[in-house]
Amino acid sequence: MTGAKFNILLLEDNLVASNFLITTLSRELPEVKFVPAISIKEASEKVAAQAFDLFILDIQLPDGNSIDFLDALQKEHVSIPRAIFMTASKVPEFRQRAQTAGAVRFFEKPVKSKEFAIVISDILAQRPAPEKQDNAFEGLLSCLTPIDLVQLKCLSQARMGLEFFTRQGARGSVYFRDGQVVHAVTGLETGEDAFCKIMSWKSGKISEIPLPTALPRSIHSNWTDLIINAAHKLDETSHSNP
Repeated sequence: MTGAKFNILLLEDNLVASNFLITTLSRELPEVKFVPAISIKEASEKVAAQAFDLFILDIQLPDGNSIDFLDALQKEHVSIPRAIFMTASKVPEFRQRAQTAGAVRFFEKPVKSKEFAIVISDILAQRPAPEKQDNAFEGLLSCLTPIDLVQLKCLSQARMGLEFFTRQGARGSVYFRDGQVVHAVTGLETGEDAFCKIMSWKSGKISEIPLPTALPRSIHSNWTDLIINAAHKLDETSHSNP
């Protein structure tokens, strides 16, 4: 496809289902180039060769599962796009793990292509093509704590998420809506507990992520109170562990 503004990786081992999705979705989303992969190995090679704006991932693959695949990528890369997971298996653990891994949406097969296209379009609308990002700076900042970064986003009235990765492999996300922190999640915690845990992390990597369409609200405190509370907890921890 020529002139595509977005690249989407479609990881699906069923070739019939993959071809059907690409054909139907391409009609609805002409600005998107769908890049198919039938295994985690092939998907890894394609991710290494080009950048993607979104992943569509079948969970169970012949050589593993795509939740583990995404986890591994997140530990290796500074910025990984959002993911839509889909599966024919009605296993509650899959849904919970997919959400923890940062899934924007979780679909049970068979998916409805019209609804799928609307969700994809909505996600991509929150992540503009590079040529439209001409009204902001991009760069690297060092010596900033998680609290510093959250303050910057709140003061700028951000509507997005920040994803944190520690050098020890922990991962967490903080989401902002109109400058307020509305949700935080780590592997085990959500809400203010997750937020305080993320604020305590010392070093690692961070990436900006779009705000999911269906985002739960687990935090209701004003952001200034939230940061003060997190700072107090950090101070108490430092004094109890000299």
